[in-house]
Amino acid sequence: MNRVLVIGKNWPEPESTAAGVRMMQLLQFFLQHSTQVYFASTAAKNVHSADLKSLGIETRVIELNSDLFNQWVKELQPEVVVYDRFMVEEQFSWRVKEVAPQAFQILNTEDLHSLRDTRRLAFKQEIPFGPDLWRQQTITHREIGCLLRSDLNLLVSHFELQWLKAELPDLAQSSLVLPFMYEELTDNGWRCDFSEREHFVFIGNGKHEPNKDAVNWLAKDLWPAIHKELPQAECHIYGSYWPSHTIQSFQKVKGLSFRGHCSDLNESLQKYRVNLLPLRYGAGIKGKLAEGMRAGCPSISTSQGVEGLTEPQGFPGFCGDKAEELIANAIELYQSRVIWEEKQGLISNYFNANWSATKGHADLDQRLGQELHDLDQHRKKRLLQQTLWHHRLRSTEYLSRYIAEKNKNP
Repeated sequence: MNRVLVIGKNWPEPESTAAGVRMMQLLQFFLQHSTQVYFASTAAKNVHSADLKSLGIETRVIELNSDLFNQWVKELQPEVVVYDRFMVEEQFSWRVKEVAPQAFQILNTEDLHSLRDTRRLAFKQEIPFGPDLWRQQTITHREIGCLLRSDLNLLVSHFELQWLKAELPDLAQSSLVLPFMYEELTDNGWRCDFSEREHFVFIGNGKHEPNKDAVNWLAKDLWPAIHKELPQAECHIYGSYWPSHTIQSFQKVKGLSFRGHCSDLNESLQKYRVNLLPLRYGAGIKGKLAEGMRAGCPSISTSQGVEGLTEPQGFPGFCGDKAEELIANAIELYQSRVIWEEKQGLISNYFNANWSATKGHADLDQRLGQELHDLDQHRKKRLLQQTLWHHRLRSTEYLSRYIAEKNKNP
């Protein structure tokens, strides 16, 4: 590949979010397989943003609804364009199509936002979740449109691929499951054993709705019961962007504390005995689970926390969805050295089977080679893609054009 342009919803923050970790992994792949990588975003950088320039990536701040973006892409003529999340595709794909029609357009989903939002709706309203409810949501219609327009969709879990195939079989041919891509783990890579570790840990940023709910459930129902049986144990919450009122409220819970942003998460996690993932809704795969495993820390998770991964029989921890299950399993895993060491012994195989950089790079490289070899032929076979690109259906383009003209002539 020659020039690759990545358009991000945000500047990647690998020390703050799982999405930031994944984006850095994708950028590393493109740095190895192209002559030049560009990263652009409408967002403002902050202290947690990765230093992309030090990696040789050219960066640019862009504006919404601006023809200056078209001019830049026309001059750049990227061979591949990656949209980080579906709303970025909505905003910019038609502009790329207009000035660089041969650019191969990739949608990096992070997770299926429509799936996550519909589950949240079902959870909050205490109604059954299922395909019928998902189909009714406006966000579903928007996200499916983006998936159909794109030449390749990067999904993070096999569950999400099967979900889409059941609803729209045509999407199978334009989708690739590409989870996290880490270097392989070995069993001897951890500094601390059972006796040298203590306390529980939860990892997650405060902007993410499933994390907010998980911490609320943890603080109000789960942790008080765990702490009653293990009065010497503590639960530490790591992550950026937690509101001060949340921190102040839950700091009153005995044994629970917020530790904020962590610049070296792996180093910090190696001192903890149990990783907690009390997630009641969401989508995709969980960076907090991967980070815990990298530090040799067995986990207590719900079924939502392990969705899309390999069979639960080999899971290095315990899974359950009821509060009493999670509480009992957390206490047992924390107290029993035999069980803890058994679960830790499962980590490397489980981790490497799910998140291998070697496999991920090979899969993506092979797929791009196939698609780029004869892009026109691949596009001709995709009737729904052609239909979605028909001008009568491109409402987002015309809204953007209207705003751009309005900005020119206030």
